Amino acid sequence: MNIHILILLLTLPFYSFSQHSEDDFFERNDTNEVKMAKLNLSNLQGIWKKQDRRRYDLASDELYVTVRNYNHILIEGDKIWEFEYPCRMFSVKTFVIEDSVIKITSTKYLLNAEPPVPQIKLGSSGKCNYGVTADKNKLCFNDDNYEKDSLNISIINKLQRNYINENCVTGNWVLKTSYDSGYDGLGQVEILYPWQLPKTLSISNKNVNSYLANNLFYLKINGIKKPFTIDEIHVNEWHSKLILIPYKWYKEPDEDENYDTPFEGVRTSTIVYEFYENED
Repeated sequence: MNIHILILLLTLPFYSFSQHSEDDFFERNDTNEVKMAKLNLSNLQGIWKKQDRRRYDLASDELYVTVRNYNHILIEGDKIWEFEYPCRMFSVKTFVIEDSVIKITSTKYLLNAEPPVPQIKLGSSGKCNYGVTADKNKLCFNDDNYEKDSLNISIINKLQRNYINENCVTGNWVLKTSYDSGYDGLGQVEILYPWQLPKTLSISNKNVNSYLANNLFYLKINGIKKPFTIDEIHVNEWHSKLILIPYKWYKEPDEDENYDTPFEGVRTSTIVYEFYENED
């Protein structure tokens, strides 16, 4: 067999796989035809919603959508507020425009959790036209696509003041003690928490301050209130989830996994509560 044909046949499977190994895929038209506005403070002002990213599932070769935690930004003057509407405010950044590029000059994280992993540097990603479109309705920066949005400004103002919207944590929550492991054959997996935890939390407008203080969430551990950071809080009409992480008082033990013993559960200090409605 011709050596060049052999090399081509050997590389075809790798080439086919690599087509679907890129991180992100955006729905876009010919970006060269998009008319752009001048990048200045006036054209950046307002509320912008981050578009979901689409990625390939390498196992099934199908597209799926990834939802961002920082799903909105508010640009006021030379400040960019990053938040997850309507529950959490994450950070505020100041910026300047130099050589038609937004450059961040300072960042202040507004919650007690560790700051997120740094993202790609600002600039043209090739996945969208960097800057603001001529109709002032679309924005591309920091390797992300945004669209102009309209939200309740009073809720955003509350997030700017308090960083957490207490209305998002009110209601009835139940501790998640297991989950379905899917197709790996393990079935329903038990979650093993290192402490005894309240099975349910009933948080009302009257007692919400007993759980929230200084951007931390408090639970009783062995009869003593301990602080947690709110790692995630999602509230919507389908399913709500509250994920807590101990704040500076618990260290994960160094334990080697023993793969010779049967699977007995997942040991974790990340606490998951899920919202449920009263049946009465």
